[in-house]
Amino acid sequence: MATIERMITLNTDAQTAYDAISSPVGMTKWFCDEAQVTDDGFSVAWKMEQGSFGFAATITENEAGRVFAYRTIEDDATITRFEITPQDKGCEVQVTEGDFADTDAGKASMTEHENGWDFFLGRLQGLFV
Repeated sequence: MATIERMITLNTDAQTAYDAISSPVGMTKWFCDEAQVTDDGFSVAWKMEQGSFGFAATITENEAGRVFAYRTIEDDATITRFEITPQDKGCEVQVTEGDFADTDAGKASMTEHENGWDFFLGRLQGLFV
């Protein structure tokens, strides 16, 4: 199984970063157009010209100000984990997404997600400029 890893620095404290990453209100500022809490996790959606698409997820780790992780609920489910570490000025966020299948479809999905994380994490950093 393949894994994506990214590390970014945010010019904000760890709790504020955690709130932006883990709350529906925060998610809609950098990650998606819609987000809502469900019984065991959350769902997100993006509005596109072709219609909406998104995913539902189960929260697997949730430690305020430090860790937020989820497993998508779909055929090619992945696990995404955000680990937040306070720094002298701001915080570092390590993002790991894993469990991509070792198939052509899994490799294509991983490439799409790599490009997506580069875009979305840039938007997250932009919230705290």
